[in-house]
Amino acid sequence: TSMMATPLQPPSDPAETVKWTAAVRLPEDANQIVIADSRKKIYRIRVGEQLRELASKDLEKELLGPAAGVGNTFVASLSGPAADFVVGYDLVGLDEKFRTLLNGRITWGPVAVGDVCLLRTDDSMLRAFADDGTQKFEVQLPPGKPVGQPVALDQSILLAGADGWLVNVDAGNGQLLGQTDLGQPISATPLPAGGKSLLVPGAEGVVYIVDLPSKP
Repeated sequence: TSMMATPLQPPSDPAETVKWTAAVRLPEDANQIVIADSRKKIYRIRVGEQLRELASKDLEKELLGPAAGVGNTFVASLSGPAADFVVGYDLVGLDEKFRTLLNGRITWGPVAVGDVCLLRTDDSMLRAFADDGTQKFEVQLPPGKPVGQPVALDQSILLAGADGWLVNVDAGNGQLLGQTDLGQPISATPLPAGGKSLLVPGAEGVVYIVDLPSKP
């Protein structure tokens, strides 16, 4: 396999293992991405025949795991003494735009869907944040971690849990529109299958067709 482009390798200690966050594309230029690493740096990079660093900034602390792009904001998280922070950085200038203290530790996310990013904290609350750091809503989830990606429907967001639950919430205010317990493990993101049906990948090669969760 041949390399597609000259790699980008910022200087580091040879004995150090460097971890990267997920990369986030700039909405107005798909050839530019923003990514952060465990050396407490955030970069804006042009992707082409060469990976070229366009900008970088030092971070106060290493960012935790996942990152998501919401509008023109790179959203990630930081560990605090008693709880985690959700943080946002401008995709162009890389300056910190917001830092919001949560009510616990993040156990899933942040993950982008539509114009918000979602995260779950260890109190089983699902929280949605806009690109300026304002919390749009929060809603209680069943026990267990979400699986796959959230699904943006017409006016709602669907989440599946590895333990077999499906939750459908209003995309604007987080109101619970419906909840279903499949009673079987779910292994990946559900797929809308026309009308109000969902194709749900189960464990061990089983696929289910279920109705979109809704209140009677």
